[in-house]
Amino acid sequence: MWDRQISSRVMLVAILDTMKRAFLLIGIVIVGAVAWYLGSPLFIDRTVDEALPGGTMSAEDRVMIRKMERLTAADVAAMPQGERMEMKGKMEAAGARMPDVMVKDPMPSDAATKEKTADPTVLAEGRFRDADSFHKGSGRAAVYMLPDGTRVLRFEDFAVTNGPALRVYLVKDTDGDVASGYVDLGKLKGNKGNQNYVLPADFEPSQYGSIVIWCEPFSVTFSVAKLAA
Repeated sequence: MWDRQISSRVMLVAILDTMKRAFLLIGIVIVGAVAWYLGSPLFIDRTVDEALPGGTMSAEDRVMIRKMERLTAADVAAMPQGERMEMKGKMEAAGARMPDVMVKDPMPSDAATKEKTADPTVLAEGRFRDADSFHKGSGRAAVYMLPDGTRVLRFEDFAVTNGPALRVYLVKDTDGDVASGYVDLGKLKGNKGNQNYVLPADFEPSQYGSIVIWCEPFSVTFSVAKLAA
């Protein structure tokens, strides 16, 4: 009888020990999964390269031409001959890739007739800046009005420190203070590359001063772009 009791106790201890090990293993797996979800974006880049809707140029050509537009005549004159010729070749190649745009406007009946354009127009734009020494951002943010009247927020030559659950906020404050009020445009498509976000139909550029890349789990700003007309 005593042997049976001792044997039962040994079995019970063994079962409890096995259960403890199982619970410990499950806990380690759960903690590891959470740590991977929160930490892995810091080491993994996601690159996006979307074309601007309604545009006649590729995203690569548009970024290149935008960079060239910022150059002054003095900047070009100061370039080495080889670099200047290379830039000229790139510009000519971009022009060759642009499709022809056939226009058949009627003769205006009066001076009040508005000119129509084939390409999107910029309503507001700004440059992304670092939020701090760890959360870094760069590139251009621009609000475009497409030929059909749709308004789109576009990131060009964009890069930001990656993180978990990053969102794109349209913020009222010019310095990116989300407490001033914001519109959530959705999940950030990628921490690098050209990308588009359709704006609400009632969007008014004068009511919003910045674009914020926001980390939802930690309530932290990763980058801010101040918008100006």
